[in-house]
Amino acid sequence: ALGFECINFTLLKFKTMKKNCLTVFLFCFLTLFSVQAQEKQELEAAIFKTITALNNKDEKALNAMILDDFGIAILFRVGVVDNLLIEKKISMENPIPRYLPYIYFGKIDLNQKVKHETLPFFDCNEGKFDKAGGIYCDVATNYNSISNVALGENEYLFKGWTEEQINEMKAIEKISWKIVAMGDKGTQIFFLTYYQNTWYLTMLDRFEVCSA
Repeated sequence: ALGFECINFTLLKFKTMKKNCLTVFLFCFLTLFSVQAQEKQELEAAIFKTITALNNKDEKALNAMILDDFGIAILFRVGVVDNLLIEKKISMENPIPRYLPYIYFGKIDLNQKVKHETLPFFDCNEGKFDKAGGIYCDVATNYNSISNVALGENEYLFKGWTEEQINEMKAIEKISWKIVAMGDKGTQIFFLTYYQNTWYLTMLDRFEVCSA
């Protein structure tokens, strides 16, 4: 009888441990799911905040989202070469490049959901994106849009971007997500960077991919 009681006690202890492990696993899973859902919600709020500011050409709101230690990278194209400037602030009166006023960002419909998937590609031969209009954010890919342009300028335009500056660009890119928002009334392409629990606007693409 004593041996049977010992077996029962061992089985009870095992079942209790198993139940506790399952409880801990479920708690960790639900916590992780909750954190990811909150992060996604915060990212989408930052996306709509940026699009709203671009729609309204709200210089004050855009500048409030710029990371002081880095500034904002602005990509554009003169001829066949991509160009880069990093500014501390955005000025609606002094657009970069000068010939392309910020009004050309157009307006994006805010009454739609963000699509978390591969970003649309613009086909110059077709003269259109390969996906339907919408707001796209690719959280699975880090894009080297800023550092690649800087490296290209150093190679082809003999610009003086230093190794330290390019490493800083790469560090920003690792914690950034690229957003492409487009439709019949505009195209907005930008980076949002998550740094010290805050979302920052770190890149604006003037979208001249087919200029020559």
